[in-house]
Amino acid sequence: MMIYQINHEPFSYNIYENGVVCQFVIGQDDRTGENITDQNLLLEGRFMYWAWKNAKDDYIGLQYRRRYLYFPDMLKGVNGFRDLTFRAEISKDWQLRCTTSRFQRYVIELSKRPADEFEWIKKYDLITSIPEHYPGISIIEQYGISHDAKDWDIFEQIMIEEGFTREHMTMQYLYTSNIWVMRWEVFDIYMKLWWRVMQKLVTRITPNLNDSYQQRVFGFLTERLFTIWFTRMSFQFRQKHFPILFGELSEDTVVKEDGTTALRR
Repeated sequence: MMIYQINHEPFSYNIYENGVVCQFVIGQDDRTGENITDQNLLLEGRFMYWAWKNAKDDYIGLQYRRRYLYFPDMLKGVNGFRDLTFRAEISKDWQLRCTTSRFQRYVIELSKRPADEFEWIKKYDLITSIPEHYPGISIIEQYGISHDAKDWDIFEQIMIEEGFTREHMTMQYLYTSNIWVMRWEVFDIYMKLWWRVMQKLVTRITPNLNDSYQQRVFGFLTERLFTIWFTRMSFQFRQKHFPILFGELSEDTVVKEDGTTALRR
């Protein structure tokens, strides 16, 4: 099992080596083996493809520098995380937020855990986030509000070519952030579909390179692809959902020149 924490730049902090949690720098670590490192616009898809073609672990996890599944029981009772665990247990919300420095401490504490403390994950085929709900709005409509509706039309046609129907795309929720841990066999099924869809998308959609947010179109569509695929296939999987822990800079936090954070004085 390997849970990768990815980023596009080297990390400003270290986690313990030889553990289940591993740091992965896109543009650096994905240059080995079979890779698509030249396809910058696929974002985290470059890591996904690399892991699919090169990793040999029985479980593969994808997390981010400042976004992570919050595993409440892993650090239950650890001073500094009791309140997060309490919030996760009582709210059942899809997200928890904390300062970036506190988020880093969470990842470092998690990485200290020996491999056998992650064995509970093997009771499941797929672990992912609690979905974000959009009452009264389908993800088709939600995409048109937040992004370019023409890109959705292209995506929808490709999904139909892959055997999905429009009815498969009308859920009123979204599994955001492309965060998950999957058993290898499930990951392989998902990646075969993802790669076929992405190969078509990159020839039919031209990202808006003048908009740093909207140029992430293939990442946004990967979120929708995962949601549609998982919803259709979920009855076949042993599954578990956790909130996403976001590390964010608070008004009392400053970033120092070395990339670390400190409280504002």
